[in-house]
Amino acid sequence: MRLIASLAATSSILLILSGATLLSCSDAAPEPYFGAQTDQTNSTNGASEMTFEAPYALLFPWVTQALGVIVFFLIYRFEVPVPYVAIMFVLGLIMGVGALRVGADDQLTQSILQWSFIDSRLIMLVFLPGLIFRDAIEVNFELFMLAFAQILIFALPMVLIGTFMTALFVMHVLPYDWSWSLSLTLGAILASTDPIAMTTVLKKNEASPRLKMHLNGESLLNDASAVVFYTIFSQQFLATLNIDGLGSDIGWAEGIEIFFRMSLGGVTAGLLFALGLIVILYELDRRLEQENNVLQVAAAVTVAYLCYYVAEMQFLMSGIVACVTCGILSSAYGKGLITDQKMMDSYLALLEHLLNTLLFTLGGVVFGETIANTDFRAHFGWKDWGYIVVLYLAVVLIRFVQVGIVYPVVSRIGLKSCWQEAIFFSYGGLRGAVGIALALTLDATVREATFDEDLRAFTTRLVGLSGGVTLLTLLINGTTAGFVLRKLGLSKPTKPRKRVLQNFEASALKFLLYEEQKLLSEPRFVDVKSATVRAHLPFLGKASEAEINEALRHISSHSSFPFIDEEHNHGVETHVSCLVRLSGISCPDELLQEVRQIFLELLESAYRYEMATGQLNDHEDHGFNVDVLIESVAFAIDDCNHHEAIQDWQYTTMYQFRNDAEAFLSRRSLSAHLKDKRGCAKNYQHLRISAVRATAFIEAHRLAEEKLMSYLDRSLIASESTDSINSASYDLLNAAVQTVLGESRKQVEKAEEVLQDMEPRDLSSITGHYVAIILLHRLALRIEASASDGTLKEKEARLYLDRVKRNISIAHVCPICHEEREGTLSRVLSKRT
Repeated sequence: MRLIASLAATSSILLILSGATLLSCSDAAPEPYFGAQTDQTNSTNGASEMTFEAPYALLFPWVTQALGVIVFFLIYRFEVPVPYVAIMFVLGLIMGVGALRVGADDQLTQSILQWSFIDSRLIMLVFLPGLIFRDAIEVNFELFMLAFAQILIFALPMVLIGTFMTALFVMHVLPYDWSWSLSLTLGAILASTDPIAMTTVLKKNEASPRLKMHLNGESLLNDASAVVFYTIFSQQFLATLNIDGLGSDIGWAEGIEIFFRMSLGGVTAGLLFALGLIVILYELDRRLEQENNVLQVAAAVTVAYLCYYVAEMQFLMSGIVACVTCGILSSAYGKGLITDQKMMDSYLALLEHLLNTLLFTLGGVVFGETIANTDFRAHFGWKDWGYIVVLYLAVVLIRFVQVGIVYPVVSRIGLKSCWQEAIFFSYGGLRGAVGIALALTLDATVREATFDEDLRAFTTRLVGLSGGVTLLTLLINGTTAGFVLRKLGLSKPTKPRKRVLQNFEASALKFLLYEEQKLLSEPRFVDVKSATVRAHLPFLGKASEAEINEALRHISSHSSFPFIDEEHNHGVETHVSCLVRLSGISCPDELLQEVRQIFLELLESAYRYEMATGQLNDHEDHGFNVDVLIESVAFAIDDCNHHEAIQDWQYTTMYQFRNDAEAFLSRRSLSAHLKDKRGCAKNYQHLRISAVRATAFIEAHRLAEEKLMSYLDRSLIASESTDSINSASYDLLNAAVQTVLGESRKQVEKAEEVLQDMEPRDLSSITGHYVAIILLHRLALRIEASASDGTLKEKEARLYLDRVKRNISIAHVCPICHEEREGTLSRVLSKRT
């Protein structure tokens, strides 16, 4: 369900964005034609004479997301300290420069140019609601209220101080001869901070909740105030261009009135929409209706976008303030109504990732067009690059001054603060999504309103300066933030990690030995050799014989082990009451059909249990055995509906073609991992897949049979206490149960024939590796649990999981001649671990 929701959401978001671009570009170019070209040699308006094929708008967002997947993987795989969005901005810069400098007429170039002409209003309406709402709904409401006074100071006095100081610097230091209103507009754009890179740094270094709240809370509210100030100052700037219908000469009194209308009005709108969303979540709070989980997610995102649109476009209030208010109140009073919190978090994270990827890349594209120095825009010379660096240094210094001015107050109220946090708070004020969106909006507004390149040059330089400063804060401050945090002593103090890892490995060793003994004591694994299993298990290679014996003694002295709870419950009470109800059915055929239905439900639950305990895995053999076994139950249920006996084994043998394909793929994996070219690989994989399927089939039937018998016994006890069943009815019910058990055992015999037809040596090797794989899957679950409870850091858990995955791959394809290679394989595993 989550996968379907995520895929549908991904497609819908990108299609909506592309559709919006098509509409916005159609206004600028109402008559697109096939083989569209760009003609700038005989015109001065550049963009106005560009016409495009409308479907090309779909290409840029998908290419951007594909690049984003690659970049994201490489960053986290190799732990590159550079923020993800900074790299996407640079890739967009390269696209923007290439689109204008190369002058190609290919589809991707035209798609890039289409997106760079996106309507100014759509930039805000498409990108900001999803980004703002996700940040707001994740806020800890109680902590937010405790720090509210501090955050309010960060969002109002600090933003005003930063805006005016930046404007003064731009007017009196940079040689652009800008007006006061344009300088203030740039100051408001650069006053907006983005915690996207800082969040990862703070989480990785386990910084204090107070510091996280200050950074995240400041970002939420100062985005709102920065946009309000931007609206006022940009209108003043646009009025100076003397273009009819553009801008307004706003005075101080009117500016104050606009500020309160936008801020307080936005709060009111957000409150009303939050109330509506909470009501919707309440009505959809149905635990057993999975479809409602998807509807809750859809409702949350829909309300976020409608809230922003109505506040911004209908009532001329602040859409950001409305979205922030809606998100925070929904989190405070609606989180308990969300049925599947994991789905909600996953989808909002997906939405944020898609929007950030596209927005930062688009910002890079426009910045690239700015510095490309073509006839399309005013030229951006080497001196301008120097001014970007100077402005970046000034912005960082101004940030320290801002924090220094308010520190005496914020350190004594709310959550308080300390000087180390104040330094990091100053250094960690990165610029990001909102600032980029504002700069792109103003530039698009001017380019839509006039063809005068002298007027366009103002916003071209504004995009260049704001984009350059954003990039430098991401690349410099974002990359070095972790180092600064540790130097200031703000990362969580931990005991030496070496000792922690030693304790974990010792605990994991005991866990593996305990689980191994439990499995090998089962009748189905009685012939498995312990050496075959242990050759593939991590931690054993570095453990001495004395340590292993000590672990075994520790295990033998404990009757239970706390790592995995194997309590297998298939809804006992439900089936017991069902059997009591069935005892009143007088028709033997109808009773037999009902008992078969119950048994098949138990059988499917048994397969789910095997998946949960590592005995089956939908990642192995591309999910072949899991799919076949689950589908066999579905076919058997259909037979049952037609009053036929249970014969599910025959449905596991129908997929010979896919069985051959999986064996071939596993053979290719074998060559990759062990370089075994003896020709036995394909036959071995056929045997292994069949043996695992038969073993899982037999065990699932055993579990289902035991449960059915236990339910029969419990139904008898329940009926005796309530006098709800007589002897004749019970005999009839018992006969039906025994018939179903007999049908099950016939199917088990057919599965056992598959195992009996194998050579003992082959079967011993396959089952030995099967046990090893079960243990490795259970170890992976334990590692994940240790990462969740904080015992292991994410990086440490990832390294352990990589080792487990590698060992599973080797055990998965290990050939039947394993005993001959046992010493060699053990040495290989020791080297790899």
